[in-house]
Amino acid sequence: MTIALDDQLMPTTRRCSHSQNPDLVSPSDIDGFMEAWAELDPEANNKLPESMLPELIAKVPPPLGTFGEDDAANSARSIAKKLKVEKPGGLVKFADVLLALSLKRYVVPRH
Repeated sequence: MTIALDDQLMPTTRRCSHSQNPDLVSPSDIDGFMEAWAELDPEANNKLPESMLPELIAKVPPPLGTFGEDDAANSARSIAKKLKVEKPGGLVKFADVLLALSLKRYVVPRH
């Protein structure tokens, strides 16, 4: 699956990932997101039904998703409900979801 990411997202993500903060999104975190998305979007339409957001988030390792965390499925459902992403026709777009999950890392405090 080949996906073109927004030119604004990738340079910002790469620049931020060079710090020592493990909560920041790195290129390998984006790779994990891309792999999980590819499993759910084998036709590479770059769109998924909104109802698949919790499943996607549960397949993505932290800091973007909940894979491997205690109660990953419930956490993924909670994140999906709060995720600020447009859903035209009940579909979400790859870049919109990636950006929203990335931004969530900077807005939601970690406990």
